[in-house]
Amino acid sequence: MIRLLLSFCTLGLVPWRRRDSLDMLDMSLTDICSHVLAIGGSGSGKTSVLKVWLVDVFRRGGKSVGAIVAAVKADEWDNMQAIAKRAGVTNRLVRLAPKTFTFNFLAWQLSQPGSTPQSAASLLNDLNRLSNKTSGGSDEQFWANLFNKTAVAAITICWLARKNRCTVETVYQLIVSSPSSFENLKNESYRERSFCFQLMREAEANLQTEDDRRQLRQAVSFFTQEALQLGDKARGAAISQVLAVLTPFLQGDLYDIVCCEEDTFSPEDPSRGKIVVIDFPTMVYGDGGRFIIALILKQVTQHSLSRRRPKTTTLVIRDELPEIVGDPAEEVSNMALARSTRTAFVSGVQSVPTLQESLGGSQGEQAVHSVISNYATKLVLSTACPKTAEMFSTAWGEARENFVSVSETKDHEDFNLLDFFTDDRLLFSLNQQLVPRCPPDAMLRLRRGGRGNRYRVDFFLCQAGRTYGANAYPFKLVTFKQI
Repeated sequence: MIRLLLSFCTLGLVPWRRRDSLDMLDMSLTDICSHVLAIGGSGSGKTSVLKVWLVDVFRRGGKSVGAIVAAVKADEWDNMQAIAKRAGVTNRLVRLAPKTFTFNFLAWQLSQPGSTPQSAASLLNDLNRLSNKTSGGSDEQFWANLFNKTAVAAITICWLARKNRCTVETVYQLIVSSPSSFENLKNESYRERSFCFQLMREAEANLQTEDDRRQLRQAVSFFTQEALQLGDKARGAAISQVLAVLTPFLQGDLYDIVCCEEDTFSPEDPSRGKIVVIDFPTMVYGDGGRFIIALILKQVTQHSLSRRRPKTTTLVIRDELPEIVGDPAEEVSNMALARSTRTAFVSGVQSVPTLQESLGGSQGEQAVHSVISNYATKLVLSTACPKTAEMFSTAWGEARENFVSVSETKDHEDFNLLDFFTDDRLLFSLNQQLVPRCPPDAMLRLRRGGRGNRYRVDFFLCQAGRTYGANAYPFKLVTFKQI
């Protein structure tokens, strides 16, 4: 008997386990790696639904489930504390907030196996895209390439010169002190005093391989030849773009976090079972908050996706996805690779137009569909957005319904109730029409929680490849009680 019960436990089929939110969504711990999206208007109950669900995920998964949480709202740390307490995992909860940790993201990225200055520069490229949504035109592509060249050249010199002591401040100082004209290059006094040339000399003294020499030669050539040939306007614009990304890290609390010699956080922590909350509300910290959240999310995701035979599941939780989503192509690629590496994306969105705007406005329509389609489990909550409601109503298709119509075949006569069904002046006909399985206005009638709704939140559950009920509809109505 004991052996049989142990077998049940091993398979996750404990007969006395209460029915939880994972059961209500027909999900296992493996299924969450096909990703979960909650979409609904402000106050629709997205956070409440995800809160109920996460409690059960952490409770059922135990130490085999870690997470990185993007807390862009002021109350998200409090919510995660409540979730951890209910799930019994407060000992694994870690808060990344100002004055609580240090993390030189640039040095960490460059120290990873196979990493290059190009991969480190891609972090800055992502931040540039995040702060300047573009449509990808040819002119914009020119500036993007120039931004990348400037960042790669600066990081290359700084890394070869300082290695693990390389910080964003080092990169910033090199760029602002780089030569602005060919006259600067001829000036011996300038070359002696310039921080840029000082780092070039340090890098040259530290060369160890022919590859190092080649990289340094290309980086130096950019600042002493290519950038100067662009002219003052183009060079100034490229440098201004890079500095605009670096500047938030050199101010206030962020400086102490990223310009450090020793890290107290590692992007590997969530893969070790930690539940890490990046607590930088964007209304308080602005671009600096969004930048540090986006950086850490990307590095945690990169590490999680690079694992071989992972023993833990890593949740990447973004309750307000449009605030921090970067490159949609990278987003889709990451989600496609995630299942085999036990990485799960859990996101919240207010509406389709909100997400589209964050992915490039009118140019982002295709990107929206690509991103949304990669979430196998969708929770559609109350929404007053016509485009959002119409999108899901259309996706769920139409059903045939029978309609009875009645018409008169004779001239009007005095009405006689007793003869209504026998009088041959009435003609009955039966016809079929196609109607939406879920009309768009049905999403307005979903309960949003709160005392007036007895703390019930309704949503439509849609899971790729699944149908529900006798009519085999691709969605079903589910209700969670707020906690």
